[in-house]
Amino acid sequence: MFGGKIVSKNSRAIELIGILDELNALLGEIYLLVKIARVKKFINAAQNNLFKIGAEAAGYKKQMVFAADIKYVEKYIEILEKKLPDLKNFILPGGSAAGAKLHIARTICRRAERRLISLNKKMNLNPNLIVYLNRLSDALFLTARIVNMKSGINERIVKF
Repeated sequence: MFGGKIVSKNSRAIELIGILDELNALLGEIYLLVKIARVKKFINAAQNNLFKIGAEAAGYKKQMVFAADIKYVEKYIEILEKKLPDLKNFILPGGSAAGAKLHIARTICRRAERRLISLNKKMNLNPNLIVYLNRLSDALFLTARIVNMKSGINERIVKF
């Protein structure tokens, strides 16, 4: 940890950092698969911010994720929502290779968010971190939808 603090490999902070690393690695793979410039730019920004979140979780005291980072994700979400048809049903994860991996990334991001909330109870972290991961998971869902749409793949609807 920053500052030389020693923690167990199964500590909340190390677990969160591992989940963030897992998500970041998957986004790196997705980056190679997608051809949409706006999506690549978004993924690049997200990967950088995931490292910053990990640093803050590791005890780095300087705030690294700001309200502007959240606004960037929210603006990206607004742009995608305008391009996508309204969602009237639940959809099944899948689609193209990149779309399916984006759905996996969304679930990993949600897991990271849950672990961050748990860690925050102990460390009192930058409140932007939780908001950022929450918005990031929404953005990953919409990105999966747009990538699949641009690939000509129809969404599969959940049948009840």
